Amino acid sequence: MSLISRWRGEVKSGKTASMLWWAMQLAARCGFSGHNIFTNMTGCWDHDPNSPTYGQAWATTITLNDLLADMLRPDDEAEISHGLLIWDEAHIYMGTNNMRGAQGDLLTAALAQCGKRGLAVVYTTHLAGMVTPRVRGLTMLDIKCHSWNQGNGCDWRVTDQVQERDDKDEGLNRKAPWEYTLYPVSKIWHLYETNEVIDAFAAARSAGASKAGKAMLKQLGHYIENGGELNVPEIGGVAAHNARTLQAAKDQQEMMKADTASAPARKKRLDKDALFKAAGVD
Repeated sequence: MSLISRWRGEVKSGKTASMLWWAMQLAARCGFSGHNIFTNMTGCWDHDPNSPTYGQAWATTITLNDLLADMLRPDDEAEISHGLLIWDEAHIYMGTNNMRGAQGDLLTAALAQCGKRGLAVVYTTHLAGMVTPRVRGLTMLDIKCHSWNQGNGCDWRVTDQVQERDDKDEGLNRKAPWEYTLYPVSKIWHLYETNEVIDAFAAARSAGASKAGKAMLKQLGHYIENGGELNVPEIGGVAAHNARTLQAAKDQQEMMKADTASAPARKKRLDKDALFKAAGVD
């Protein structure tokens, strides 16, 4: 399995929607439930008031400290394991400046050893260069997104970076990326907060480089010794929401109904089995 996949593109390129669509497909294929899907996003619940699952969360929200603290637990006590880790706007946490010192070392170790915990990782960023080189080096599958039709369609250019590196080492020519089209994207808009802003100060509050990073490790050790529990919401409960957000989501769905009637002829249609095969998922 391609344990670490990157979804990237310009602003409003459809990368987050595409990542979440793929995450849900991957979870279904691997048998993961809401208790085994972890994310830094807070709006991963059904926002459609007409849906029978309205208000139900389909993922567990965690913080960066939750992830790092859990990596220090013994394997048989780990809570973030055997599931899927979804990280939106990863450059906020994995930019070069935030990856210096103890925090960066611990986060790199978490990503490098995600297979030992049975975790698959998917993340978004705008440009590949916005995340630190060591995270880019661990990334196996790269998907560049480009939206069209007012965001209701999204083209993907999929590159197997592991195969690309192997071919380069052997002096082989670079293979052309696979091309797929996801349409209609609007069918999953109600499953997350489409305009959620990821906290840009989260990484700064967690720790900085060197001195602050060491202080954080000491804090995490104290956190574990005192039986700290992960800061996770109850799965299936009604999430906090407001009428304006829900109405905006409903209006958005109504606006895009006409677009979902028929998909225009574009590039190769999305072939889930082919994509699973590319990702190494049985």
